Amino acid sequence: MTTKTETATAAHACLCECKQGITTNALFKPGHDARMVSQLVAELTNTIADGGKVTQRDITTTAKRLPSEPLRVKFTRAAIRAVTPKPQDAKGGESA
Repeated sequence: MTTKTETATAAHACLCECKQGITTNALFKPGHDARMVSQLVAELTNTIADGGKVTQRDITTTAKRLPSEPLRVKFTRAAIRAVTPKPQDAKGGESA
């Protein structure tokens, strides 16, 4: 008699800290990887809003909290866009 062996994955929490359980090998619930990136970028922009300074080292250190290289790259790009001052429109220039 043959028995089918099922490999059960123990439930674990989503890494975005939403406290929702996951029963697959995934690290995040669908879309929650982007949520975590947004939360980390918001931390950096809040630092700036509170009068602090965000350096490249801060961005790199924060990126290390992420579990994969593609997610680190996604965060780094978003963080640089968020903390880089936008150029002011030139006087007399057209606005969109």
